[in-house]
Amino acid sequence: MSNDLPAGGIMDLNVMTPPPATFPDNLGSGLPDTLSTGDAMERYEQVSQKLEVLIAKDGKDVEIQSVVAEVPDILLKCVNRDEAALAVAQKVFKSLYDNTSNSGSVMWFLATLVAIRDVCKLVVKELTNWVIYSDDEKKFNSEIIFALIRSDLLDVREYNVQLAKLIDGGRNKIATEFAMSLVQTLITQDSASISELQDVVDVLSKISRRSGSPELMQQVNEIARNNANNAPGFAFGKDKKLNMSFKFVGST
Repeated sequence: MSNDLPAGGIMDLNVMTPPPATFPDNLGSGLPDTLSTGDAMERYEQVSQKLEVLIAKDGKDVEIQSVVAEVPDILLKCVNRDEAALAVAQKVFKSLYDNTSNSGSVMWFLATLVAIRDVCKLVVKELTNWVIYSDDEKKFNSEIIFALIRSDLLDVREYNVQLAKLIDGGRNKIATEFAMSLVQTLITQDSASISELQDVVDVLSKISRRSGSPELMQQVNEIARNNANNAPGFAFGKDKKLNMSFKFVGST
């Protein structure tokens, strides 16, 4: 599976995301806690089926948004909201990766995760763990990881620490190539997130100095300097690409 994003990048998820769930002052009177986690899963399955039908027939965005908005409504009625939210989120997470070839499905599953996150903040921590401890195909899918970061669905600081460890000083070639692809994408499309990947940038900078690739070294070091100086306006032009063809060498 290629780690490179398509030329157009990920579509803007903001227009796809349902409005944040509202929390009445008195949940007992507005939305009684009557659903178990099992009930929530059954109702989500019904929502998921409706969502699949609408996506398959290229339904209108407003119709799909309405279906996605049913998910937080279900969770708000649960006796154990966090437990139900995490159970549903895990199901959506699996569906997200099962449909990576369908960009429409990917966007709407991401929108569903955002809706769940607005009900249960624990979802971000769990999503981060699911990504970190998943198999390589999921862990190193740059399109999905970038979309999760851009949607504020990952704890980027924790992800930064774990990805830097996975790179293993350049010995893990798959992780290193993935990290370079992710950094390149963030530079061109979401440069503000780079400041939270300091450990990854530092590791890549050290690797670039050993690899004898001056252009890559200069670019990665520039990222590191901008992070250290907290320069919010940093970004390369979208026509500039990081040199991905450097030779990997182990640390000494």
